[in-house]
Amino acid sequence: MITAWVEGFSEPVGEGVVAAGSYNLKVFQLGTVSFSGRTIIFKIGESTANETGIWQSFGADVVNLTIEG
Repeated sequence: MITAWVEGFSEPVGEGVVAAGSYNLKVFQLGTVSFSGRTIIFKIGESTANETGIWQSFGADVVNLTIEG
C-alpha cells in the first residue's frame, strides 16, 4: 500500500496499491484547503519514502519511490 500525506492532515490524502512494481496514486484536494505548492510525503506501508512531490492542480508526475533498508 502506498499512501500520500500533506502536513496538517492526520489521515492520508491519497492511497494506491503496488502491483508488479508499479503504482497509481491520485491526490485530490480536500475541502476548501488549497494544496497548491504543498509537499506530498509518500509512505510505503509504514515506511516514509525518500522522495516527495509537489502538489499541482491537474498535475501528473512519475515518482520512483524508495525506502531505506
